[in-house]
Amino acid sequence: MNVGSIAVLVGGAGTIAFLVWFFFGPRQGKRAKTIGSVQEVAVRVEGTYQPDRITVQAGMPVRLAFDRQENVGCSDHVVFPDFQINQELPAYKTTTVEFTPQKAGTYSFACGMNMYRGQLIVVPSESASAQPEESVKDTADVASEAERCDLTVVGMHCASCVGRVEKALKQVPGVQDATVNLLAERAAIRFDGRQAKPADLIAAIEESGYDARIAPSGDLSERQAANENGAADATEHRSEAAELNRRFAISLALTLPVLVMGMGPHLHLIPMAWSMRPWWVWAQLILTTPVLFWAGSGFFRGAWAALRQRAGDMNTLIVIGTLSAYIYSLAVTVVPDFFTARGLTAGVYYETAAVIITLILLGRLLEARAKRSTGTAIEKLIGLQPRTARILRDGQEHDVPLAEVKVGDRILVRPGEKIPVDGTVVSGASWVDESMLTGESLPTEKQTGDTVTGATVNQRGAFTMEAKRVGK
Repeated sequence: MNVGSIAVLVGGAGTIAFLVWFFFGPRQGKRAKTIGSVQEVAVRVEGTYQPDRITVQAGMPVRLAFDRQENVGCSDHVVFPDFQINQELPAYKTTTVEFTPQKAGTYSFACGMNMYRGQLIVVPSESASAQPEESVKDTADVASEAERCDLTVVGMHCASCVGRVEKALKQVPGVQDATVNLLAERAAIRFDGRQAKPADLIAAIEESGYDARIAPSGDLSERQAANENGAADATEHRSEAAELNRRFAISLALTLPVLVMGMGPHLHLIPMAWSMRPWWVWAQLILTTPVLFWAGSGFFRGAWAALRQRAGDMNTLIVIGTLSAYIYSLAVTVVPDFFTARGLTAGVYYETAAVIITLILLGRLLEARAKRSTGTAIEKLIGLQPRTARILRDGQEHDVPLAEVKVGDRILVRPGEKIPVDGTVVSGASWVDESMLTGESLPTEKQTGDTVTGATVNQRGAFTMEAKRVGK
């Protein structure tokens, strides 16, 4: 074994060790937030425990909320052997585990098959004098400070993106819960307004590699503001779609000749002698370079954002695959004698890199079109909801914005009006058109005690209903 072989083996082993440490090595743990007299931490269960290192204080109750976002069998239980806890975790639900660690130390927890592992780091309790006054308030008082913020998140493409955004949000001090919807490109955050602000949430998302802005809520004033900005948003979406179309079209135009040049001689579509000419591989290099670094630049930005978080996603896989093929082919193009002198085949794989980028751009293009059509359908459905409700208070009728309707309010619905919110009929009777829900063209009779659904249309009679489900 010569020196070159030894260097290659050592370099490969070092690279593998670095990648293992980078992606799977110990990371900074998450410290529990004290809410009332309980230490709380939200743990996402998807491929692993996120976070997998939790720091709490001894002698104080601990509440761990396990949010299981998968249905694989290995994660259906979480086991804390030192605390004799074996808790079932239903799929796509949040399950709470509560206990009180009395002694400082490091305790392990894992799934039922010991494939997902985590550590609970218990530190000695701080002195009472060092405790902030806010930590001894009643839970109800703290809960009353909770605020909600909806953000529009731009740049997510897969479940890994969702997990990274949720993780970034939950690491912001004061955030109690964060849920991200990939299709709607929205994040719903519940947080303590004394510890965090919407600007902090936006900064956390941007730090994780995505763009974010305040999303309009269902309030009437904000809907009016959203309508005023609707033209600007539509223009922005059309611009993004046009840019994606342009990148795909140019990428396809450059990839087709590269594919023909790379595979044509092997399929006897092009004379093999042509591929032996010096300019053949240089032409493929010239055509592939803009496909990879211009049309596929978004993949590189996404991969870099993931690597900054010591994480991997679909962009990481794309970049590794395409860049490996490109760099090897570039080396073969520039110094082919280095390979031939060692008995290696000096073949290039430019078509591999170009085809991967082009096909994934096509997928992104189809995904964007599907999102636009789905978003349009949702907007039309939301548009069916009335803007105001006629509430009975102190024997008088008051027209109030829909956002001010509360659970338990009595609402008068007259013939031809849309039902403002979900509720139950308390007096009167009528026929309601529920075709938007059931597809049935014939109206449904509603009497006292029957349930009615918001945005359906009251037809014949008038009735009074009690609001049951309101809000966003």
